Amino acid sequence: MIRQLTYHPVFPQHGVATRQQLLRLALSLTLGFTTLFFTNTTVVYYRNFYQIRENGQSMAVIVQRTERTVVGKGTQKSRAKTYRYQAVFQFRNQERRMPVSKNLYENLKSGDPVLVLYGKKQDGFLPANDPADHRQLITPLIFLAVLIGLTGKQTRLWRG
Repeated sequence: MIRQLTYHPVFPQHGVATRQQLLRLALSLTLGFTTLFFTNTTVVYYRNFYQIRENGQSMAVIVQRTERTVVGKGTQKSRAKTYRYQAVFQFRNQERRMPVSKNLYENLKSGDPVLVLYGKKQDGFLPANDPADHRQLITPLIFLAVLIGLTGKQTRLWRG
């Protein structure tokens, strides 16, 4: 004879709800740490950018070549690709790269001089007239929005 399992009306539902809350908490913590990581990366980028912009040593460098690379894993069929543009030049017998805007990339040719700012503390270069790359803000803002949405839903569940 098959033994019939009895159903307890409170325990299984309570156990599932507890597991779901623990999973939401783990997801929230993971998203929180990921948001902190990307936010920190963005803050470091802007801090270095503005320190070089304010305190950088002005100099001219000769561009050897320019490079354009696809950001992320674009497919061959994808028409909406985002690119990262860089200028390559020699500095103290080393090949160095610096980010440039699309406009500057399109106007630069091999052998052209470019006015740059060199940050000795950051050991980095910026084109003298290029603006900051505001695409840096997109990733932390997306993760922050998802985190706020998830934690808002989680606090509503805990309240009632």
